[in-house]
Amino acid sequence: MRMRNVYIGLGSNIGDRESTINTAITAVEKVLIETRSIKTLTISNIYETTAWGMPEGTPSFLNCVICIETNLELNYLLDVLLNIEIAHGRLRNTEEGYSNRTLDCDILVAGEEIVSNERLEVPHPRISKRRFVLQPLSDLDPKLKIPGLENSVSELLINCSDNSKLTLWDPTHT
Repeated sequence: MRMRNVYIGLGSNIGDRESTINTAITAVEKVLIETRSIKTLTISNIYETTAWGMPEGTPSFLNCVICIETNLELNYLLDVLLNIEIAHGRLRNTEEGYSNRTLDCDILVAGEEIVSNERLEVPHPRISKRRFVLQPLSDLDPKLKIPGLENSVSELLINCSDNSKLTLWDPTHT
């Protein structure tokens, strides 16, 4: 498979959120280096956001997006991400709806690829409705066009109906 940019959203709202995100990024990079499947890795700013679609009082999330230039097959990358979630204490909620999580890793966009199967949907189906994904994605590539959508990431961000507050994470202010 050819190299292409794959964008991955990372989020955490339980435990040492910043440390969890940073160790997850390191784990992704380690696997990709070991499999000789990475050319570059870039990281957006980290944002603190209210818990989207969850009850009031739910702990806030830290969210960021990483971009990896990789030739890794997406189903294999999904397995890598799921294993990293488990290693960080992620327990999958078997009920409908959203739940607290130590770590959530989502493949958001993978070049021009469109995937829709029982395991994976790329581009992420709710990408245009989530400010906490669009803002860090815009940090990395505001002109990025998402397959199947007409507007660039920066245009999607401007028109996003999600009015959740995003705050640039300041690790010195906890």
